[in-house]
Amino acid sequence: MLISSNLFAGPGDTLGVTTGTVPRFAPNNQAVLYQAQAGGYIFGTNAETGNQITGMAQAYENQSSVKVKQVLALIRKKKKGTNPAQSKLTFALHNLDPQGAIVYSGTAPNIVFDSVPGPAVSVAALAEITFDEIDTASATYTVINFPTLPQFTGNIVVSCDFTDLKAKGDTCGFLADVTGSGGGLQYTFHQITQTGVKIWFPTQFLTTLDVNVAMFIVLDEPAGIKELGDAAMVNGVRGIVFPNPASETATLQFETTKVGAYKVELISANGQLLSTTDLGFRTIGSHQYQLEVNGFAAGNYFYSIVDEQGARYTKSFVVGK
Repeated sequence: MLISSNLFAGPGDTLGVTTGTVPRFAPNNQAVLYQAQAGGYIFGTNAETGNQITGMAQAYENQSSVKVKQVLALIRKKKKGTNPAQSKLTFALHNLDPQGAIVYSGTAPNIVFDSVPGPAVSVAALAEITFDEIDTASATYTVINFPTLPQFTGNIVVSCDFTDLKAKGDTCGFLADVTGSGGGLQYTFHQITQTGVKIWFPTQFLTTLDVNVAMFIVLDEPAGIKELGDAAMVNGVRGIVFPNPASETATLQFETTKVGAYKVELISANGQLLSTTDLGFRTIGSHQYQLEVNGFAAGNYFYSIVDEQGARYTKSFVVGK
């Protein structure tokens, strides 16, 4: 049984929308922390005794050639268990394998297994964060940095393995969106480990939840990009910031392929949401917006261009003094 509670919902609040790929996160402006009746979280460490869930994943459709630099995760709960040892979460980037997950029908001994799309066994990049590094503040993402930047020309999967967290008795919970928001794509997955073997199932198959989980990719800005036309077009948006590094002001130039209302968000390197500005209704074509960064300390920042349906295009830029 699931217990859900709507968190941080409000007009225009799309929370942690994806970085320009689909599916979109929280298209109805609501995020949810799904809890299991026996304790723990459906997206995170589940406290039910005897369960074999050791991870989860979120896939994104991608039609461009892009590099993934970071992941921003919305984690809203964590609790330390009795084990004083430091635990960790392991994040990975994968290609989407057409046969990476399974579903089944029938009952033993007549179970029939079918392969469906899921995370590939091979890992394109790997990163770890400790329990202490998980940030549960309401306006803050936990930032996961990958030491290598894999390039993808097809669909992308972000996974989180919490085997170590679970083994040490610690708990964390990620936000998801309202059931039905997944659009029936079955692009959210849960990992079950049986006798040391890790198996992926679509979340919708295991729990009937048709949702997306709050783990979002950040696109890399290749060195030497000076023209908007050289930037990758992802989900109908592309953008660049210049000058980069910026000092007092910078110009965000972006192109859209669909009409609608847009906004821009600025996020600090440690994941804190600094500002949200409505850009108003935009037509198809190229647009500009002036970023005021005079009061920003030198360092790295994220910008996100967000459309009215909740799709996000996110990259980083530098403020230099």
